[in-house]
Amino acid sequence: MENSNLQKYFDLDSQNSDIFDQFKDLPGITPEVRDMWVLPENNQKTTTPAVSIELFSDPIASAIQTNCPAEIEKRKKHENSENLTIDDNGIRALIKDNCYRSALSLTSRLLSNYGQGLKSGQEIKHSKHSLQLWYTRIYLLIKINELEIARKESEAFGQLNNADMFYEFTEEQAYKSKKGSLPNFAFRLLLSYELPFKLNRSREALQNLVTILANTRKIHKFFRDLNKLTEAEFWKEREIRVLCSIINCATHLKNFDLINQIFDNLLLLPDLKEDFKFELYSAWGRIHLQCGDISTAEKKFNTIPSVNPKHELIALVNKGLLAVAQNDYNEAHNLFQQAHELDKNNVMILNNLAVCFLYNGKMHEAIAIYESAIKNDPRNNLHPTTLLNCATLYELQSNESKKKKIDLLKIVSANRADLEMNIDACLKL
Repeated sequence: MENSNLQKYFDLDSQNSDIFDQFKDLPGITPEVRDMWVLPENNQKTTTPAVSIELFSDPIASAIQTNCPAEIEKRKKHENSENLTIDDNGIRALIKDNCYRSALSLTSRLLSNYGQGLKSGQEIKHSKHSLQLWYTRIYLLIKINELEIARKESEAFGQLNNADMFYEFTEEQAYKSKKGSLPNFAFRLLLSYELPFKLNRSREALQNLVTILANTRKIHKFFRDLNKLTEAEFWKEREIRVLCSIINCATHLKNFDLINQIFDNLLLLPDLKEDFKFELYSAWGRIHLQCGDISTAEKKFNTIPSVNPKHELIALVNKGLLAVAQNDYNEAHNLFQQAHELDKNNVMILNNLAVCFLYNGKMHEAIAIYESAIKNDPRNNLHPTTLLNCATLYELQSNESKKKKIDLLKIVSANRADLEMNIDACLKL
């Protein structure tokens, strides 16, 4: 298992492409290894979740109706569901097409089969599949920023430590020979960390992660002591994910002592590859830049030389961020331009390029960066941050910005079923 692409450990939204396949079998990893977890003590509570809302309105259609009603018929193409299957494949297809609200409505229908839908009088049953549906549903609620609904619907699960969340306590005959956790590891992180973090409850998320880390380390050590290398590597990956999540919380809380401690812990993990160490020091340096410590950031960036060609992009961005911190926007622009040539769809690089143009007094060029990215690849570049920044620049450029923002709205409507942020807030309509 490769220890590369550190960003996947830090990103809150790193699993969109395979969100509904978290239970798939992994080479060399048995379900027993994947589902292993520490059993709760004296917790015989039952878990009784229920869907609170089934159908979700279309905020992009509402914005179109308000600002350019003549375009509303074009919007209806996203409602086409003639070939949609009412099953897991239907959910996968909707997520792939960014139809998050439609996917949420489908999870509600499928959860009714387990007595957990909006209007269900059936006995509640839990299974791997029902919990995958719940994981997908809460993930999507967070993704479209419906945080209050996500909080309400997730309350029944707690930290997934009720007895009926474990094979050992289930009455299902098919599970009698199995042990461990019915919910997947990603679901535990979603409820313990990602949801409270999005709700600005970073301290709560941090406390939850400490508990998850203790259990993850215990299982990692168990396999390492048995010299089961594949299994130990699998759980080491999970430990890294938890530690990086702790760093995210600590960064939000500005607890830099904890950040340094966790990075030290990460570097003490066994059998880390040099590529991964390079990415660790890169992330560490960027956090120092956030708190204005340019000297330490530069030292972290230079701790391990970039000898792998695939790290050229990271090294260029690091140098560009240092140049921005030193107010050298010409040098920063040159570096970000080189990075942009290597990754045309990187939103962070696009934003930094625009910032460099703006600070150099070139607002038209800054706007052109966003407009060109959106025009050339609207599916990938209609990111909420890109839209918000572009709309902001339109306002700075002219008092006649409304028309340009409505033109952006039309592009969004034509290319995206859903966005991860409210469209009115994105475009400042």
